[in-house]
Amino acid sequence: MKPMSRRTLLRGAGAAVALPFLDAMIPPAFASAQGKPPVRMCFYVVGGGAYLPYWTIDSKARTDELEPKKAVEHLGPAIERNEPLDELSPSLEPLEKLKKDVLVLGGLTLSTAFGFEDGHSAEIGALLTGAVFAKDKLECAVSVDQLAARHFEGRTFLDALVVGLNGGRPGGAKGLGRVYAQHYSWRSATTPTGEERNPKLVFDRLFRSRMNGETARRSAETDTDRRSVLDSVLEEAKRLQSSLGGADRNKLDEYLTAVRDVEKRIEFAAKRAPDPDAPAFDAGGIKEIEGRIPAEKGIPESYTDYDKLMVDLIALAFQTDTTRVAMLSHTGYRSYPEVGVKRGHHDCQHHEGDPEKREDLRKIDRFNVGLFSYAIEKFSSVREGEGSLLDQSMLMYGSGMSNGNRHSRENLPILLAGRAGGTIKPGRYIDYDWKKKTPLSNLYVEMLNRMGIPTTKFGDSTGGLPHLA
Repeated sequence: MKPMSRRTLLRGAGAAVALPFLDAMIPPAFASAQGKPPVRMCFYVVGGGAYLPYWTIDSKARTDELEPKKAVEHLGPAIERNEPLDELSPSLEPLEKLKKDVLVLGGLTLSTAFGFEDGHSAEIGALLTGAVFAKDKLECAVSVDQLAARHFEGRTFLDALVVGLNGGRPGGAKGLGRVYAQHYSWRSATTPTGEERNPKLVFDRLFRSRMNGETARRSAETDTDRRSVLDSVLEEAKRLQSSLGGADRNKLDEYLTAVRDVEKRIEFAAKRAPDPDAPAFDAGGIKEIEGRIPAEKGIPESYTDYDKLMVDLIALAFQTDTTRVAMLSHTGYRSYPEVGVKRGHHDCQHHEGDPEKREDLRKIDRFNVGLFSYAIEKFSSVREGEGSLLDQSMLMYGSGMSNGNRHSRENLPILLAGRAGGTIKPGRYIDYDWKKKTPLSNLYVEMLNRMGIPTTKFGDSTGGLPHLA
């Protein structure tokens, strides 16, 4: 029997729903590489760094109370190690049940960001590019997500999915620094990639007839009730299910249920009117942005719900092979009422040894890692082939600085979840000794090669990164 095409769509009025990887799509010669799910990668980026005494797996930094000056300067231990991930630091405790799925990577450096006059501009613009910025003209570099997107252009419906909750640094930077400060993803040295921040628009791109961006935006802005995506393709879905085996029927049912769940959450958020007093995404200074989170119609009021909705959309895009590359950004400039932090994150970063601000940083880091743990759990719950979507993916959590008080680039807070088709062995803590200044771009070389993109050099890389497998 001829296998089903991987590009099969369920079509209906105003909707086109791609399918997950089904057994019916596997050719008889399963041993061929074409019969295996592809490897994907997602960059889960967080602004503002991390408070290293609570992040690093180095209990001495916590048992010996740091004097204010040492707290300001702290960059964690400078050592090399490769060991099982046993005890977690306070900021990483949300990963306790997921240790087997995660690599904690220490000692990596964003070396190209040193010397730029605006530390936060370099933190954002250099994180995924490894670029040395031009200061007299706009000149960055292609980011790792967009390099991969070029490779898959024409092979997947979307070359990449670039989304963000609040984007990069909303205000404060000046001149060219302001451009670098608002974009993690770059299509070319002079063209940043726009982030989509409205989940409703992302959903429409995935499912509503694969309409163009302008049509999707008009659709998202209208108050007219639209027919559910699944209602539109219901009859075709029933016909397909009748021809599938039991395992595939269950998998398809789980997938369609997940699509409908996301659609309902978006519909609920769309009924909420925008906050008229909230600042625009790209307007105002740092203090104004810290005071209120920007809001748009269709964006959930809860920051946690907002993040989970975006993660679920990325999972659906990966599950259906709509794209194999994604980036989800989070600003480092909001307050965190979810964990009782009223002051802005940026204010906490420049703690100058203040114990209350340092404790707030611990709460913020733990909260962000908790959100990332949801992404790991979500990908792990999606069955694919003989394993899960997580087994075929690489999810990198990271920030472009470590010690925010100093705008430090050494010993970045980096996590890598997933197995990349069996080419990564998680469940370990690997430290590369931050004094050796191993570039973060070395990790990107490894990730690109695992995506099937032959790479020996990216950004400021000096080679690959050992011990991942």
